[in-house]
Amino acid sequence: MKSSGPLRRRTLLRAGVIAGGGLLVACKWSGGSSSRSSGAPASPGNPPAAAPGPDPNAERWTPNAFIRISADNFVTVIVGAAEIGQGTMTSVPMIVAEELDADWERVSWEQSPASAITYGNPFWQAEGGLGELDQAGLQITAASTTVRGYYTSQRQAGAAVREMLLAAAAEQLGVDQNSLRTENSHVIHSASGTRLSYGELAAAAAAISPPLFPTLKDPATFRIIGQSKRRLDAKEKTDGSLAYGFDFKIPDMLTVMVVRAPVFGAPLLDYNDSAALAVDGVVGVYRVPSGVAIAARDFWSAEQGRKLLTTEWLTQLGETLSTDDLPDQFNTRNSIPGLIVRNDGLVELGQLGASQSLTDDYHFPYLAHAPMEPLNVTIDYTGSRCEIWCGSQWPDMDKLVAAAILGLTPDQVVFNNLLSGGGFGRRACLGFDYIQEAAHVARAVGQPLKVVWTREDDIRGGYYRPYTACKLSAALDSSGKIVSWTHRVASQTLLISPLVEAATALVTEEVQTAQGAIELPYDIPNVRVDTHSIINRVPVLWVRSVANATNVYAVETFFDRLAGMAGKHPLTMRRELLGKKPRHLAAVNAAANAAGWQPGSDDGVHRGIAVFASYDSVIAQVVELTLEGKKAKLKRIVSAVDCGTAVNPDLVEAQIESGIVFALSTALFGEITLDQGVVEQSNYHDYRVLRMYQTPIIETVILPSSEHPGGVGELGVPCVAPALANALFAATGEVYNSLPLSKYDNVQFD
Repeated sequence: MKSSGPLRRRTLLRAGVIAGGGLLVACKWSGGSSSRSSGAPASPGNPPAAAPGPDPNAERWTPNAFIRISADNFVTVIVGAAEIGQGTMTSVPMIVAEELDADWERVSWEQSPASAITYGNPFWQAEGGLGELDQAGLQITAASTTVRGYYTSQRQAGAAVREMLLAAAAEQLGVDQNSLRTENSHVIHSASGTRLSYGELAAAAAAISPPLFPTLKDPATFRIIGQSKRRLDAKEKTDGSLAYGFDFKIPDMLTVMVVRAPVFGAPLLDYNDSAALAVDGVVGVYRVPSGVAIAARDFWSAEQGRKLLTTEWLTQLGETLSTDDLPDQFNTRNSIPGLIVRNDGLVELGQLGASQSLTDDYHFPYLAHAPMEPLNVTIDYTGSRCEIWCGSQWPDMDKLVAAAILGLTPDQVVFNNLLSGGGFGRRACLGFDYIQEAAHVARAVGQPLKVVWTREDDIRGGYYRPYTACKLSAALDSSGKIVSWTHRVASQTLLISPLVEAATALVTEEVQTAQGAIELPYDIPNVRVDTHSIINRVPVLWVRSVANATNVYAVETFFDRLAGMAGKHPLTMRRELLGKKPRHLAAVNAAANAAGWQPGSDDGVHRGIAVFASYDSVIAQVVELTLEGKKAKLKRIVSAVDCGTAVNPDLVEAQIESGIVFALSTALFGEITLDQGVVEQSNYHDYRVLRMYQTPIIETVILPSSEHPGGVGELGVPCVAPALANALFAATGEVYNSLPLSKYDNVQFD
């Protein structure tokens, strides 16, 4: 056993009795307060607990806590992070249940309300995090921070509650606390065998002050963390009973659809709503800042009314760029030095002594997030209060934005965070576009409504991964050693919103254009990385793995070409230059071994590898393919992952697998193009995603580690495309320095 030290500097625990005799342990951050409405009904935005679970009628309350123990001996963990498919509602309860010694079969989950003060991720409250914003906290699910952020605080919370239950049992039984132990949600007296359930002890434990220094378990004794436990939300997701935003309804709710500008930033001149208002079911047409809103009694009526609405826009004042023009523009920008963000050694001196050199340009298109569930917001605004139901990755900020637009205080807005059918960053929008729009529509309409985006709206609606260009240059000496390396990036800045420009502290290294370039892992004496920020009116945003996906592609494919110039196998050269990066080297060796790949092997299968580290984790991936004529067939993708402590290995594998499918979709097909400002893609037929029959065998090796957990939600993305391109390079000798790969004539994918 070891002491965890004091609870986090701004974490305070409170305990109290809840209806039915249960125990509620609340968390709040200093500088704010949290409150509980005794007897208040549960928010209809909260999803049902997984079955089996506590009796939903046993207690009704508005949660502000992260652990609840009911009298029927169920433990409910209220989770502050959003569930967007990554397994948050299982991994966070596992962390709590481990230290609590809870019976996993009697653990359920609940989504927290929007409150950064109570439920903010400790990752964003770490020292040196976000300056002044650090004091407010962030309840954002992004940058693969859920497990690595909540891990310690949730262990401390579970451990503290366990000690309170032990103290209550010792007092009730009249024995020394050291004679008691916990197991499967029971306190057991070792000598007599007397067992008291946590539910029986909950009311008494509520009267005990939480310990300031709870003792954490030795990881060697873990029985839940590190196990592939079933997902707590699996049953409801499988049988369809779990409601997402698109499923959610409230009484007397109208459905609203919006006609938006045909090009970004174009102002509305005029509109004619007579035909739209003639549609049966349409109840009103309203001008709002984003366009014209059509309110109707159902989706079909709103959609038909929208089709009949005629609008006139001043498109000349909007963004009229064509993506065909961008390669030359970005190459021109990259022909001059940018802002230096890494500068090791003397690059020019290394270049002078070189016998070989290589320079090339890389280009990466705009990408849409394209989640399965498009955007939607249900909102009930009465003039003096508002309640919102929405799947969000950033509920605390969405709540504040809605309050500001509606002229309300944050206390007058209740934000219920629903489960999301995918997000990939779109539901943590720096422009807060869909929340702003819903709030403006609610002001105009004045009755309960749901603003619905179709997938066409979503894909055409902006907030793409930025168009990016990289220029890489390297020099080799006569022995084939890389003596200099430069990496220049030109990418559109994410800071295009006035709301965000006033909060530049939000932009950390995680979203810089140089992410994945600065962290070049290879032992090269002279390295320079510089950047250019491009500004236009195409709305851009982080997409899963952010700038890593583009920069790692450039780094890893460029590296294989240099290995060829040096006369070395790409595996051999990586091993030589990763000696100072033991985690990287271990991942490369594990992935190659799992794939059965060594230099000189020749089995008719073409392989490529890439390695990458971020989010406190490391991954190496090997892609295998065969080539018959121009037809390439993906055979297998093998990943070796070092993510520190894997709380739930099955969830880690699932995240890596989903990242691979996401990455293959974008590498093979992903591209948003504009012609005179008009987005040309609209749905999955022309913004393609990987089909089941195209998906290769996927194998994942998780390297053992007792280190603090790293992130995995975005980890599986960046290496896939460069490993695939390296396999193609090995097969064809052709260079693939832009994406998507489907546009190359010399190779076709089934």
